[in-house]
Amino acid sequence: MNYLPGYEGVTPKLNTAPFNVSTFSPQRMKVVLEGIGSALNIVEVVFNITNVTYHFGYASNRSDGTIEGWGYKEDYSFSPTKNNSVVFARPSNVSSSTYMGLTRTSADFYAKDYGGYCEVVVFARYRNGGKFERKLSVPLSADGDNFSDRWERDKVLEWNAQHARIIVGELTWIGSGNADDEDVDEDSPPDDGTVNADGGRNLPPHKTAGDSLTHLQEYRGLLLDGGGITGALIPSGHLRLSPAYKELLVETDIMGGIARMPNPAAIRSIINSAAAAYGNIDTGAGIRMYWVVDGDVNGMPHTAFNSQDQAENYGKRYKNGDDLEEFVHLTFAEQQTDAPGAITFVSGTGGSMIYVHFKWNQSVALGFNFEGGLVRVVLHELTHTLLETAGQNGFDGGEHLREPPAANTVYVMAQLTAANATSTLFDDATISQINLKSKQSVER
Repeated sequence: MNYLPGYEGVTPKLNTAPFNVSTFSPQRMKVVLEGIGSALNIVEVVFNITNVTYHFGYASNRSDGTIEGWGYKEDYSFSPTKNNSVVFARPSNVSSSTYMGLTRTSADFYAKDYGGYCEVVVFARYRNGGKFERKLSVPLSADGDNFSDRWERDKVLEWNAQHARIIVGELTWIGSGNADDEDVDEDSPPDDGTVNADGGRNLPPHKTAGDSLTHLQEYRGLLLDGGGITGALIPSGHLRLSPAYKELLVETDIMGGIARMPNPAAIRSIINSAAAAYGNIDTGAGIRMYWVVDGDVNGMPHTAFNSQDQAENYGKRYKNGDDLEEFVHLTFAEQQTDAPGAITFVSGTGGSMIYVHFKWNQSVALGFNFEGGLVRVVLHELTHTLLETAGQNGFDGGEHLREPPAANTVYVMAQLTAANATSTLFDDATISQINLKSKQSVER
């Protein structure tokens, strides 16, 4: 059984895209018993949903009021909204959800979560008193962990390709849904960091294993607006993540009323270019980045900040809406008038601010491409949220690469120069200090 919860083939059925205007619809399915019906003297078939999961929402970052609250939480049900675990089919019964013909009996049921699991138990009673019982797992989960066996096999193949090792016991590899154990070295086998497994440059290990996303969160997946890697950038919609890769989630807010703000298509291109740069196997940081645009699709309320405190409070006010607690917060804002030379500002809890007005002025003064400069500054500020290394490990007090050597000036995490104004190059010192389990504006 190749079924993945909430999908028909490769098409997600529980939501429409994009993230901030997505609507929910349950997935209608049918249990069909061929060769079972009134012609065989069957008088009743009972369909019973048991061992059903109760996840909040329908994806790891999205919920809907129609499937929450008392009596509405089951991930599978014979009702499109309410909990309903038992229905009957009889020869004389006329129902919109169950049917018994001469040699065919069926019942409609509904999936309401991308990570849901249940068992459908079918009990048939014959006129002479005989009976039989069958059980179907939805999805098929032979090892009993409630993850689809198909998904687990797919993730094993991804891990094998990424790390050049073969996992033994593939259906038990995922283990606990609460596990968060991506390898510390993104492109080498766990026992040999000298081996380059993905065909690109052999990157150094990150500071820690894991990415702060559990296997269950990755399996249920998220509603996203873009991101991914070169050649596999995703459209808006639902995506399951992978325990084979380190993944970074970014919540983007865009302030309205700014003359120099790139249009929505350009913003998408800028953030997708940053995502592709993070995942580049030769020049990147060993991270797969995905993002959403949160808030008002026409732009967040306009404010010209006159202090860092005002910027910090704005960031805190608008971050992490709609179940985005694992997302680093990034805001495209206008300016901070008390710091006319400021291009960006990273706060402890409000996330990162990119001041578009000042970045435009800088691009004109220094003669670099404005949108290319925004790609670099997105990478620069987001990477600050993944580091805790000011004044050590080759970084200065502002958490920039120390100079000399002059070669450092070409990298994303150096102070801005003409040499790196549009750079997307990551260096080993930065990569080795990345910690996706301690992200600014999320875990700290």
